[in-house]
Amino acid sequence: GASRLTADGGFAGTPAYMAPEQWRDQAVDARTDIYSLGVVLYQSLTGRVPYDGDDGWAIGMQHQQAPLPRLPDACAALQDLLAGMLAKDPDARISDGAQLIERVMALEILPRFDSAPAAPMPDPVQHLRQQPQRLAALFAAEPRAPDWRWRSGAWVGVALLLAAGAWSWHSLHGQTNWSRLLGPSTLATVAVLPCESYNGSTDHELMAKVLAEEVIHRLSRLRGLTVIARSSSFPLQQSGLPATEIGERLRASHILACSIRPAGSGVRIVAELVETAGGTQRWSAEYDRASDDALLGIVDELAVAISERLLLNLAGPERAQLIQHRTNSLEAIALVEQARNQADQMTLAGIEAGIRLTEQALAIDPGYARAYLALADLYRLQMRVQQRDSDWWQRQAAPLLQKALQMDSELPGALALRAQLRCAQRDWAGCRADLDQALSYGPGVAEVRAAAAEFHMSLGSREQAVEHAQRLLQIEPESARAWNTLTRALLHAGREAEALGSSERSLQRQPDHWPSLELHALVLEQLGRCSAGIAAHEQAMALTDARAELAGNGASLYVCDGRIEQARALLRDLQRRRASGDAISDLPFALSYLALDQKEQALGALEAMSSAGDPRLWQWIGNPVQGIDKLAGEKRFLALLERLRLPPEAMTWPTGP
Repeated sequence: GASRLTADGGFAGTPAYMAPEQWRDQAVDARTDIYSLGVVLYQSLTGRVPYDGDDGWAIGMQHQQAPLPRLPDACAALQDLLAGMLAKDPDARISDGAQLIERVMALEILPRFDSAPAAPMPDPVQHLRQQPQRLAALFAAEPRAPDWRWRSGAWVGVALLLAAGAWSWHSLHGQTNWSRLLGPSTLATVAVLPCESYNGSTDHELMAKVLAEEVIHRLSRLRGLTVIARSSSFPLQQSGLPATEIGERLRASHILACSIRPAGSGVRIVAELVETAGGTQRWSAEYDRASDDALLGIVDELAVAISERLLLNLAGPERAQLIQHRTNSLEAIALVEQARNQADQMTLAGIEAGIRLTEQALAIDPGYARAYLALADLYRLQMRVQQRDSDWWQRQAAPLLQKALQMDSELPGALALRAQLRCAQRDWAGCRADLDQALSYGPGVAEVRAAAAEFHMSLGSREQAVEHAQRLLQIEPESARAWNTLTRALLHAGREAEALGSSERSLQRQPDHWPSLELHALVLEQLGRCSAGIAAHEQAMALTDARAELAGNGASLYVCDGRIEQARALLRDLQRRRASGDAISDLPFALSYLALDQKEQALGALEAMSSAGDPRLWQWIGNPVQGIDKLAGEKRFLALLERLRLPPEAMTWPTGP
């Protein structure tokens, strides 16, 4: 082996390509070759080696101690692969050729380019995926005796494939492939637009939105369809875009459009289903109704007609769901719709107005299950805006959800919200059971997919979290919530480069959305781009009144950037404001203490979060971000984990000593 060929005082290899263990005169194996291959990959992508110097000693010290340089932004999607190849500790490195091939096959490269699209080029990652035999053949059979020359030839082959593919992608691939980020879209996808009112009547406009919302609600419970949420489809009604462009923007295969106009003493509604690929009409119908109360019957007919044209088989139970009325009052539905619009402002005044409107809906129809659900959700938003503890929300929401589920035991949104209640009570099994039920009854409901993604990114499978977030984004392609959910799911799955792509995409849509900016700052921090993260954080701080709650993120970023005194100043300001009576949660304190390596104080803040039932505690500690892994082996931290009794899948990092 290489060790036996090394003379006293010498070394085997070229300094720029030698692994740390070679510099320390330790045993070498296949992982050493992986390291050298990583250097070749880095050099192929950047035109230089990662560590260079005037003499061998300087180069060797860098290989052993210096952090891995970042790849250019255009190559950032290969950073995780490179980090696995160039890990300082051999035990943390990609172990052999088989594992390297596995990692290459799993690549989901999401580059960001500013140049104009180039001529169509083959995707090098797909090229590698399509030739697994070619790569695997390099390692299919071991030679009878260890032959490092054979191994070197194999590694060079892999290096050439990797480097050539990566370089081709870097140089020639002209556009970001966002379909890979959004995940496969194998279902028919319908965007429902509000009916266009031809007489300008406010009543007709509200009626048009109510009918569209009701159609969306019915269709979203079908497993074989994706129905775009109103938050993404409604704003495009007045865009003037043709059906083909709306379909492309929303990734919708079909659009349901309609018009509403007076007809005698009643109204006439004309509906059409348009296939967006060619702009062709698949179906149309006219409905005359003499009174508002009869309008809900149109929803039944629309839902069944669309389903029959887009689904090969419409099962009996699904047909029953489509025509199941939750209320016979169009006014009650309209009031709940208005309440949601008020709550979308995310202001206390808007939320309180929404609560009043929902209470009016319940006064009209005390049996309307979705109104109870809407009220419980409004109290959840009020808890967030007023910084109330979760016990307060549980007291308000639990009886409302109980009533909603008594009236409609299969209401997906109510099951998903009850799952959040149970998670807040640390009933992990009950939480998971409610989520599974919600998914079975409403696979296309945005709130259900959002709740499932949140659960899995903290307590379950991180890859399942990504899948749920992708499905949410298919339902809400224009929603900041959906993009941010996907960004966090990717981050918790260890796919930082893709998280950055998702975050940037979100900010392209809403550049002044402060939660998106703050999440962008976190992603940049995880990638080691701390100065850029500080810029995003400070931009978010300028756009929100919740500055104290974000101070912990700022402290973590400042420490990451080496600006320790500024982090200390933020902590002192938090302490001063709390002492003066300001209501500030324990989370920013925990983050600040961890950033400044004040472990005992950080543990005290985490214990206070546990006592207050703050769900952000268990949403955070399972993932090694923002310094939580500094507490590994601490007795108080291990005791806290014992009290929380998190599911086995929750912890993705070693917490023991």
